[in-house]
Amino acid sequence: MHSKTPKPKKIDVLYVIFDVGLTLENSAVFQSQVLDQLLAMHSFGLSVSLVAMYNDPGRFKELVGNKLDDREISFVALKAKNFASDFFSMALALRKFKGSTRRAYVRGLWGPLLLKFANILNPIPYNYDVRGDLKDEFDAVQSSPFKQKIYLKLEAWGIRNASNITAVTKVLADKVSKEIGRNVTVIPCCINYNLYNIDQASKTFNRERLGFGDDDIVFVYSGGLSHYQQVPAMLKLWAGFINRNNIKFLLLTNEDPHSHPVTLNDLNQFGEKLTHLSVPRSDIPQILSLANIGFMLRDSRSLNNAASPVKFPEYLASGLAVAASPGTGDASGLIIAHQLGVLIDPLDLKAGTNQLNDFLINLLSNGQEVVAKKSRMIAKEYYDWSSFKELLLKLYSVNQVESSF
Repeated sequence: MHSKTPKPKKIDVLYVIFDVGLTLENSAVFQSQVLDQLLAMHSFGLSVSLVAMYNDPGRFKELVGNKLDDREISFVALKAKNFASDFFSMALALRKFKGSTRRAYVRGLWGPLLLKFANILNPIPYNYDVRGDLKDEFDAVQSSPFKQKIYLKLEAWGIRNASNITAVTKVLADKVSKEIGRNVTVIPCCINYNLYNIDQASKTFNRERLGFGDDDIVFVYSGGLSHYQQVPAMLKLWAGFINRNNIKFLLLTNEDPHSHPVTLNDLNQFGEKLTHLSVPRSDIPQILSLANIGFMLRDSRSLNNAASPVKFPEYLASGLAVAASPGTGDASGLIIAHQLGVLIDPLDLKAGTNQLNDFLINLLSNGQEVVAKKSRMIAKEYYDWSSFKELLLKLYSVNQVESSF
């Protein structure tokens, strides 16, 4: 699948996206952190393009292709078959970009390998976006030591040979910098802040439509059902507030091809007080604007210490207070520093219930709009793609000194 738009003579940034099982049309994270960044870079005046795999042509066209075509952005999308075939197809496609591309964007260990394989002697220089702690991810799924060793070496090789390196949190940036002895720039999971400017009339109408009263406090969870996201623990926490007349619950869930989903038990105990929806990503800003407190509990492990959950800026941009776990990337520190919410240990829900209850009392007595204003301010300052315009333009400048393999 190719765009109908002629490929520009010179491409400033080529997004090279290749993973096993994950594609742009089936991964909300890819859509928010790859496609949205690409569109932001285009809005900054750079010439951008994309080479990626797809599984479902209809969904790819709807969620990705149409957005690129509307902005006259060229792209190449290849039908996924099997790993070996897909790798060779991507490499062949990348060969055609040599000479017309100034810099590539990659995330994960396969991108650098593809660029090297496509042009062994003189590969396209690339910026490496480190998204998480790969070793802890392997430990979480109990991967074999041999597989871990090979993959970690490939990742380290790809990072070392990058022109520039970015990471989504300071914790992760410091870790990578210490391991390879190079500077790592922090660019968190970002959002398009303007999408979250929902008018009050729409909020009022949709709250009434979902059965939320003017005085109701709505707890919301938006995201996947992977084991590390502690959704069962969160539901146990929520259950302690079922009998509160003015508390309602909103559950927005999705499935990720790489996740090991948990089972949602005991939803019936919430009765009509809980609304469970599965909505398109485009509807998330509208739905989140109806809530008051967003939840994102996590395991206490390296994987989550290094993480930058996109739901955090989504919650903030929607004007929500946030209930999170200690040690969740840079988010936990921001919550405490700016009094945006409460930190709850999912392993101590009794204490968490008391903490949440105390926070609710403060929220109601001090005014929700105070927290809402601060949340939106932090979202705009720390997590809007536009806030990183100058930094991104610098990182992808053609005047940067390139590294060699």
